[in-house]
Amino acid sequence: MEIRALIREVIYQYSQEYGKGVPKTKLLKLVYLVELFYKRRYGERLTDAKWVYYLYGPYLHEYNELLDDVQIEGKEFGFAEDKEATMYTVKSVYKNEGVHGDLKFLIKKIIHEYGKMELRDLLEYVYFETEPMINAENRGEVLDFGNTMPEEYYKIKPLTIDAQTERILRRNFKKRVEAARGNKRNT
Repeated sequence: MEIRALIREVIYQYSQEYGKGVPKTKLLKLVYLVELFYKRRYGERLTDAKWVYYLYGPYLHEYNELLDDVQIEGKEFGFAEDKEATMYTVKSVYKNEGVHGDLKFLIKKIIHEYGKMELRDLLEYVYFETEPMINAENRGEVLDFGNTMPEEYYKIKPLTIDAQTERILRRNFKKRVEAARGNKRNT
């Protein structure tokens, strides 16, 4: 998939979920997360975009040019005394018919989970809890998605223990609780 098409789809899905445009920085990080989660799920990259470690996190050097798309619309607004931001939406002519259902579902899931985060929290997650960024050493280097762990790695697996071990653990836990209560009473 072309990175430009992915950006359009993320904007579209975000506006469907939240009923408004997506801010420029949040958009970039959501697109990065789609790339990452796609790699986790399917074991291959979704696009051939070159994500780089720039300033503090993942960035696309051609990002501004990618946003100059005939199907993307940016509107500036003021949000503080002298600060402005740009919100991006897709124009009504956009049709996402070329995006397969599994990918639409993945994007929707990411937007639902990460799109509602405050920007500060989203940036912290992206910078410090994603494999390509964790393993990046120098600003300007191309991020390596090759060390991305598969989706299965992140699933919580049920703990299975035999009945005898469970009885022993419960008995030991009960003894520690009683000892702790005894210590509280004596103080």
